[in-house]
Amino acid sequence: MTWEATWWVDGRNHGVAPISPITRHAEVQQPASRVFLCPHCGEVWARIAVPGASWFAVSHSCRRCPRYLGYPSGTLCLWDTELLEDLPRVLLVREFELYAKWIKEHGNGRY
Repeated sequence: MTWEATWWVDGRNHGVAPISPITRHAEVQQPASRVFLCPHCGEVWARIAVPGASWFAVSHSCRRCPRYLGYPSGTLCLWDTELLEDLPRVLLVREFELYAKWIKEHGNGRY
């Protein structure tokens, strides 16, 4: 079973796309809606809205603020492989471009 999610990033609606269920304790569950909150400036810079789902806040820097926890600023899910698999193509390309830019600026990726 899949759910539909509306994907908003940097104030732009990237449309509705399927999002996979999550499995917790051997039980298939509806995925949570997510809001990405910048811990530096307080901006809510991304939302993944699943109708009827509870909201989960993710603390991660927006593109204008410094990186947070070693990940490039403004990325949605380099650490979340389940979410990465569900990204609409346009956002997958965005993730790749942000990460490639970060690698270029930081050489071999050392922080």
